Amino acid sequence: MKVKDNYSRISPEDPITSKVFFDEVLKRHRIELESSDNQIKLTWKLIAGEAFGSISECERVSKGVLYLKTHHPAHATNLRMNSSELIKKVSSVYPDLKITKIKVRIC
Repeated sequence: MKVKDNYSRISPEDPITSKVFFDEVLKRHRIELESSDNQIKLTWKLIAGEAFGSISECERVSKGVLYLKTHHPAHATNLRMNSSELIKKVSSVYPDLKITKIKVRIC
């Protein structure tokens, strides 16, 4: 039995620009680039600065919590110790996110 999906097909013969393709992918995955939740992921290294941006990556923002990931336990400790400074930096750029807490995951 063939499973039918709800996506419109693009035939290989149809010329398509990269912008149209990219917009379609974002739409299908319900990703809005203009939202602050997604913008912070793209601009994390600039917001955090050289010291913190080089050792961490922004995963997501949920209910006022900024979730970061890093690759080393010492970096996680450093991020946790400086969480108030990071919250101030993020709040100055994205006040609408209302970040109150940072959680760090080691991966």
